[in-house]
Amino acid sequence: MQDDLLSRREILTFFPKALALTALSLASSSVILPQKVDAVDWTRFWGTPSKTGQASVIQVRGRVKVGRSTLRRGMKVDSGVEVIVFKGAELLLRLPDESVLKMRGYTRMVLELDSNSGGLFKLIVGSMMGVINPIKERPYLIKGPTATIGVKGTVFFHEVFDENNRDDKRIPREATEYFCVCNGAVDFLQPQRGNLLKSQKAHHHQAYFLSPAGRKVKFKKANFMLDHSDPEIYQAIQQMRGKKHKTGWLRF
Repeated sequence: MQDDLLSRREILTFFPKALALTALSLASSSVILPQKVDAVDWTRFWGTPSKTGQASVIQVRGRVKVGRSTLRRGMKVDSGVEVIVFKGAELLLRLPDESVLKMRGYTRMVLELDSNSGGLFKLIVGSMMGVINPIKERPYLIKGPTATIGVKGTVFFHEVFDENNRDDKRIPREATEYFCVCNGAVDFLQPQRGNLLKSQKAHHHQAYFLSPAGRKVKFKKANFMLDHSDPEIYQAIQQMRGKKHKTGWLRF
């Protein structure tokens, strides 16, 4: 196992401490709520980002490609190129503002990044988990086949379905996407114009199945965590440099 991952011993040591802290927090009624975030005029950021930013590869397992190149740890991913994470592979990226993205195969995505902060994630198929810092100069937008989501300083998980997901009977047949606000706040936006459809905050995982409904989006609550977990989120947060996203809300 690589040095930048938690060892089994570290995880086993952390979990009891996390449980104890959670119990203490509940007993004292001092639950940490998501940070209050002001309203955002997303139409200001509807244009294409500068595409001058790069993402850094901080972990790769299995086969991951950008164009004809196979990605390895320490390499850079240029803005505007398609990243393909093959079945059984994983990729962890650090963005220009120290936010972190994790993708697991099979996934195809295009990153369009500004040089300092913000940009656009175009998830074609597959899944990604993000630990996103609060908005600085420009926010991040996530675009799937049905919905566009504005991220405000959030931990999230997003999955776009293909035929391989249809064996899971929990997934509605009409759903094209699953989106979980793990911790923080997002705005669901009209894909064509960026008008606000729905705002959502969560302290610990609020998830929806998304399906097309004309020019709008149909939301159906998902009462379970699909393909992601709190230990996985904790490991991603540990890859952040400088000030890290809070972990007191996680449960193990």
